[in-house]
Amino acid sequence: GPSAKIVATGTPTTCVGEKVIYNGSGSNNYNSLLWTFKGGTPATDTTVGPHTVTYTTKGTYTTYLKASDKTCASGNSTDSVKITVNDATTISNAGSAKTVCGTTTTLAANTPTAGTGTWVLVSGQGTITSPNSPTSTVTGLGIGPNVFRWTIANPPCSSTTSTVTITGTGIPSTANAGADQIICGGDSGPLNGNIPAIGTGKWALVSGAGTIVSPTSPYTTVTGLAI
Repeated sequence: GPSAKIVATGTPTTCVGEKVIYNGSGSNNYNSLLWTFKGGTPATDTTVGPHTVTYTTKGTYTTYLKASDKTCASGNSTDSVKITVNDATTISNAGSAKTVCGTTTTLAANTPTAGTGTWVLVSGQGTITSPNSPTSTVTGLGIGPNVFRWTIANPPCSSTTSTVTITGTGIPSTANAGADQIICGGDSGPLNGNIPAIGTGKWALVSGAGTIVSPTSPYTTVTGLAI
């Protein structure tokens, strides 16, 4: 009888959860083939293909093919292919969003058990010191949202990705409350603080007496001053 031939479409190495497609080829003497996908001898009559198999456990699997014609289902009519199934690519987790004061921070992604992780800047600013480290330092962080992507690659299997937003806020400007004053003949007077380039200023009474009219204004008036 004619010999049967098995063909695995794609690569002989795959991962748990990835699809492997099998096709059979032979002669016109038969339209169906005997397949088994996990080793041993062929078990069921099926069509020539294609047949899609998704493996749930890592390991090496031998898939066999024989002609459905019993006369041809022995001897040289058997063919096989080995498929190596690796662990599925680790699901990427770039960590939780956070707000950072200043321009330096540390990223906090997961460490892959299957695959290699790589950081890239998606938007904003920031220099990734160690792109393949899940806990890389980032310098030069921009003010506002900065988005970083953590991709875990595990060829020839699918990659997984996730992103994290790090919001940068500038270091507050140095406060300057103005020169000391002596107020004669009254119980009110002006304050003369500086206008912050970064951040929001706010006055507070530390000691003595006085009512601050506009606490967030650098030039507010104070009434009810004590002697």
